[in-house]
Amino acid sequence: MIKAAALGCFLPILLSLSAVAQERLTVLSPHWEGIRYEFERAFKRRYLMEEGASISFVWLDVGATSEIVRFVEAEFQRKAEGIGVDLVFGGGIDPFEEFKRKSLLVQHRLPEELLRVVPPAVGGSPLYDGDFFWYAPTMSVFGIICNEVVLRRLKLNPPRNWEDLTKPEYFSWITLADPRKSGSAHMAYEIILQAYGWEEGWRILYALAGNARSVVAHASQAAKDVADGEAACSLVIDSSARALMRLVKADEMSFIIPADATVINGDGLAILKGAPNLKAAKKFLEFMLSEEAQKIWLYKAGLPGGPARYTLSRFAVLPSLYKDLGEKSEIQVNPFEWQAKFRYDASKGSRRWNALNYLLGVFLLDSQPELYSRRRIDLASGAASRGPVKDAWTAPLEEEVLNEMAANNSFDDPLAKNQIIQEWRKKAAVFFPPSKRIGYWLQIIPLLLIALLFAGWTIFLRYR
Repeated sequence: MIKAAALGCFLPILLSLSAVAQERLTVLSPHWEGIRYEFERAFKRRYLMEEGASISFVWLDVGATSEIVRFVEAEFQRKAEGIGVDLVFGGGIDPFEEFKRKSLLVQHRLPEELLRVVPPAVGGSPLYDGDFFWYAPTMSVFGIICNEVVLRRLKLNPPRNWEDLTKPEYFSWITLADPRKSGSAHMAYEIILQAYGWEEGWRILYALAGNARSVVAHASQAAKDVADGEAACSLVIDSSARALMRLVKADEMSFIIPADATVINGDGLAILKGAPNLKAAKKFLEFMLSEEAQKIWLYKAGLPGGPARYTLSRFAVLPSLYKDLGEKSEIQVNPFEWQAKFRYDASKGSRRWNALNYLLGVFLLDSQPELYSRRRIDLASGAASRGPVKDAWTAPLEEEVLNEMAANNSFDDPLAKNQIIQEWRKKAAVFFPPSKRIGYWLQIIPLLLIALLFAGWTIFLRYR
């Protein structure tokens, strides 16, 4: 009887605790543990203060940005009203423009006090959608990470721009990442195509692939290869470079921003259609643009207002925070004072995200062994001894053709997509015929002759 009475007294409390425990945010993100930990911790505290309730997080990791795009679009094809995910967080802004175009996002206008302090753009790149479907709570700049120890050992001058990496002396000493799996790799290739123009951009990409020792799945792995001394340089975003540079001596690694050929790009956050916890998702979005969250991006760990455990060293989107930073941050550059002639076309980049990935996949990454073989032959024959590579290969197709294919959603239908890719593969086989691999055997012949001479001499000594 006492037990029943006690249960009756505590049942409302247990039910309320159960309801609180069920409140959670499901976030799809490629971000690393440090970002997840710091913003989950800070938002839980804010949510408890404002709502008087606890909230839990479920972080979904399906891979890098390009894999997230495929996952979201495939899931919405199966469940058009919602996929059980509240937010997508990270991966640049191009995927978010694509999600908006396909009506997969929830519109949410920030409170006016936040809109007044968050600039609409930086260096020509938007920081939030004009229709308020997505926001960028932080930014990245794309550049080149270099292992200074390797450069000194090889007596190489540090690169000043993307084109420098195509020089003969960098042969086999750079690593590339696959844009079909890495959003930051995709952005680097798109930037090169826009900064240099379509035709010249493709010549530079071919030359980069020809110089590349290997192609890895993700840009973070490419940067790690540089840190480990497996490569001298790689294409990377600033935050990944700073994270690695923090682990070594000051003169062992460097991050180079190509002059007039890169961009500061927002890193998006948006609410997905059918979000299970729409109210909390809106609260999280607003929190991420607040001064409290922005300091977490910028300040060093342990400082008042900064992150508790991990130094994130990412750009804040509030210009006021860059005044008198001093020792508060590893970042001493104000992105809002960035002066660059190059203006990245975010609308173009987002529209053709998938189409360009497939094109890069066929003509650059899948063809990389042939490009590397051709480069090796040219170097052996002396044909590529002067300056950057200037091969006769042209862009695989006209830029307008690719843009039109993207605008017509040519890659949304799996059958049509496969047919296009098969046609491209046939064309790539003509561009880069496998017979070029004979160059490997031509280089092995001297070694075979030496081996035969050694074997003959051994036999002669044995039986004389």
